[in-house]
Amino acid sequence: MKDKQRGASAAKGRAAPAEKTGLHPRNPHRGRYDFRQLIACSPELAAFVATNEYGDESIAFADPAAVKALNRALLKQTYGITGWDIPAQYLCPPIPGRAD
Repeated sequence: MKDKQRGASAAKGRAAPAEKTGLHPRNPHRGRYDFRQLIACSPELAAFVATNEYGDESIAFADPAAVKALNRALLKQTYGITGWDIPAQYLCPPIPGRAD
Protein backbone atom coordinates (compact mmCIF):
# COMPACT_ATOMS: atom_id res chain seq x y z
CA MET A 1 0.00 0.00 0.00
CA LYS A 2 2.88 2.37 0.74
CA ASP A 3 4.17 1.99 -2.84
CA LYS A 4 0.74 2.93 -4.13
CA GLN A 5 0.73 6.00 -1.88
CA ARG A 6 4.24 7.01 -2.98
CA GLY A 7 3.17 6.60 -6.58
CA ALA A 8 0.19 8.86 -6.03
CA SER A 9 2.45 11.45 -4.40
CA ALA A 10 4.98 11.29 -7.19
CA ALA A 11 2.23 11.46 -9.79
CA LYS A 12 1.16 14.81 -8.35
CA GLY A 13 4.72 16.11 -8.75
CA ARG A 14 5.73 15.81 -5.12
CA ALA A 15 7.20 12.86 -3.26
CA ALA A 16 6.32 12.55 0.39
CA PRO A 17 9.38 13.00 2.60
CA ALA A 18 10.39 9.80 4.38
CA GLU A 19 11.89 11.73 7.27
CA LYS A 20 11.59 15.19 8.82
CA THR A 21 15.26 16.16 8.64
CA GLY A 22 14.75 19.45 10.48
CA LEU A 23 14.20 17.59 13.74
CA HIS A 24 16.93 16.29 16.05
CA PRO A 25 18.31 12.88 14.95
CA ARG A 26 17.05 11.22 18.17
CA ASN A 27 13.58 12.75 17.95
CA PRO A 28 11.10 9.83 17.79
CA HIS A 29 8.84 11.85 15.46
CA ARG A 30 11.23 12.21 12.50
CA GLY A 31 9.41 9.59 10.44
CA ARG A 32 5.99 9.74 8.89
CA TYR A 33 3.03 9.30 11.21
CA ASP A 34 1.59 5.79 11.32
CA PHE A 35 -2.04 6.81 11.63
CA ARG A 36 -3.25 3.22 12.03
CA GLN A 37 -1.11 2.80 15.14
CA LEU A 38 -2.03 6.23 16.44
CA ILE A 39 -5.75 5.52 15.97
CA ALA A 40 -5.37 2.15 17.71
CA CYS A 41 -3.85 4.03 20.65
CA SER A 42 -6.26 6.97 20.55
CA PRO A 43 -9.49 6.12 18.65
CA GLU A 44 -10.86 9.70 18.66
CA LEU A 45 -8.14 10.60 16.12
CA ALA A 46 -9.94 8.53 13.46
CA ALA A 47 -12.55 11.26 12.97
CA PHE A 48 -9.82 13.60 11.69
CA VAL A 49 -7.78 11.27 9.47
CA ALA A 50 -8.47 11.28 5.74
CA THR A 51 -6.61 10.59 2.52
CA ASN A 52 -5.16 13.83 1.18
CA GLU A 53 -4.73 14.92 -2.44
CA TYR A 54 -1.41 13.04 -2.61
CA GLY A 55 -2.95 9.72 -1.57
CA ASP A 56 -1.45 9.84 1.94
CA GLU A 57 -3.30 9.59 5.25
CA SER A 58 -3.16 12.90 7.06
CA ILE A 59 -5.14 15.38 9.11
CA ALA A 60 -6.14 18.96 8.37
CA PHE A 61 -3.35 20.71 10.28
CA ALA A 62 -5.31 23.99 10.09
CA ASP A 63 -8.04 22.40 12.26
CA PRO A 64 -7.17 22.95 15.94
CA ALA A 65 -9.29 19.97 17.03
CA ALA A 66 -7.43 17.68 14.61
CA VAL A 67 -4.02 18.90 15.83
CA LYS A 68 -5.12 18.43 19.43
CA ALA A 69 -6.29 14.87 18.68
CA LEU A 70 -2.99 14.09 16.92
CA ASN A 71 -0.97 15.50 19.83
CA ARG A 72 -3.04 13.48 22.30
CA ALA A 73 -2.36 10.30 20.29
CA LEU A 74 1.38 11.04 19.98
CA LEU A 75 1.71 11.72 23.69
CA LYS A 76 -0.14 8.54 24.58
CA GLN A 77 1.65 6.29 22.08
CA THR A 78 5.20 7.61 22.42
CA TYR A 79 5.39 8.81 26.01
CA GLY A 80 2.59 6.93 27.81
CA ILE A 81 0.89 10.19 28.79
CA THR A 82 -2.86 9.78 29.23
CA GLY A 83 -5.48 12.33 30.10
CA TRP A 84 -3.61 15.19 28.38
CA ASP A 85 -5.70 18.22 27.44
CA ILE A 86 -5.27 21.89 26.69
CA PRO A 87 -7.97 24.59 26.95
CA ALA A 88 -9.69 25.53 23.68
CA GLN A 89 -8.47 29.13 23.73
CA TYR A 90 -4.79 28.11 23.95
CA LEU A 91 -2.50 27.44 21.02
CA CYS A 92 -1.64 23.77 20.71
CA PRO A 93 2.12 23.36 20.16
CA PRO A 94 3.15 20.49 17.88
CA ILE A 95 4.61 17.62 19.88
CA PRO A 96 7.43 16.74 17.40
CA GLY A 97 8.92 20.23 17.68
CA ARG A 98 8.58 20.27 21.47
CA ALA A 99 10.36 16.93 21.71
CA ASP A 100 13.46 18.57 20.26
